[in-house]
Amino acid sequence: MGRKHSKKIVPPEAEKRSRWPLMLLVVGIYFATVVFYILCLTSFDLELMSGPPSRPNPALIVLWGLYYFVPFILAVVIAGLFRPFWKTFRDVLVPIFYLALVYSFLIFMLRSPYAEKHWNDLRNGRLANMRLAEIEHVLIDGDQNGRAESVRFTFRFNLDEFPPGKYRITGWVEVIPGDQPPDKIGAFIVPVSYGGANSGVGNFDFDIPAAHAGLGREYDLQLQLHRIAEMDKSLRRILALSRWSPFFRTTSWDGEDPELHTRPILLDTRQHVDFVTIPAHNPT
Repeated sequence: MGRKHSKKIVPPEAEKRSRWPLMLLVVGIYFATVVFYILCLTSFDLELMSGPPSRPNPALIVLWGLYYFVPFILAVVIAGLFRPFWKTFRDVLVPIFYLALVYSFLIFMLRSPYAEKHWNDLRNGRLANMRLAEIEHVLIDGDQNGRAESVRFTFRFNLDEFPPGKYRITGWVEVIPGDQPPDKIGAFIVPVSYGGANSGVGNFDFDIPAAHAGLGREYDLQLQLHRIAEMDKSLRRILALSRWSPFFRTTSWDGEDPELHTRPILLDTRQHVDFVTIPAHNPT
């Protein structure tokens, strides 16, 4: 009689332990490939979106494939080579998406305090009041010909109620009647801090257009207050990492966060701050 071959029974725990080195190697190679590709994108400064209209570039399509399709293909190939199929498929796919979710969630949570501070400062800035006083203007006749060539507007401002940061006051002049858009006549930055000197004197010079000389025009001074949003290095790093999050991504693929940005934020517009009439013929 021939010798019977007995099938070796491997305990489930031992079988699972034997698969882990392979699974860790596959997952490690996958994430190393993703990181290498992202480093290439940033090193060569490749644009992921183009437009308008906004559309993905080939570099972004490849990144989408790495994020959302390659893990499934990788899991199917490895599971086909190393049985049992479904256990191996699960052991490859689940760690990849689990680590991607953990990364995305951690970056999202790190961003939250900065976003909350930004919203609070913006809300407090909108509730605060820019106080103006001692508003006056002077007609300047530099040529001594009896006609004013420019107007100097002077005013005192106070920004004590605003959160610390940098603010910009911009002056505009509108010709009355307002059939033309206002002309920007200047701007200056005001740093605001707790206990600091958050008040001062502002002045803008408006050169009267030569076409208006002697015609008798009326001008209206308007002021706008913007907050200059600033980002520290920590926030810039967080947004740079958030750009590559597969899930819970708060930035665009170009790294712009619509809620946390450095564009000036309009807080207040004051119309009819001052009003000046240029006579048709100024007295000599």
